[in-house]
Amino acid sequence: MPIAVAQSLIPTTAQAPLDARTVVAALTDVSSINNPYVGLEFYCTATAKKYRVKTLTETTVGTRTVYVVGTYETLPDASDLSTLANAIGTFESQAEAIIGEEVSE
Repeated sequence: MPIAVAQSLIPTTAQAPLDARTVVAALTDVSSINNPYVGLEFYCTATAKKYRVKTLTETTVGTRTVYVVGTYETLPDASDLSTLANAIGTFESQAEAIIGEEVSE
């Protein structure tokens, strides 16, 4: 059930997210995320990377059925995108060189 608030929420503790599910200390803690959902993005302080939940796994705790994170993927950061852009540029240059050689023959 949603809770309506009149103004913004501000944590009184430093480095505390509003949603505790969005930060884990290590990837081994991912299985302890409560009530995860597909698409949930979380940050891992040990790897300094963001991740997105891809699938959930059903598990039984006592007599209750709950869901835990099944699989997740790393989200690209600026350095990943820069590396990819450089690789694409190199591929394009090489492709143009090959096509140019074939055309001139």
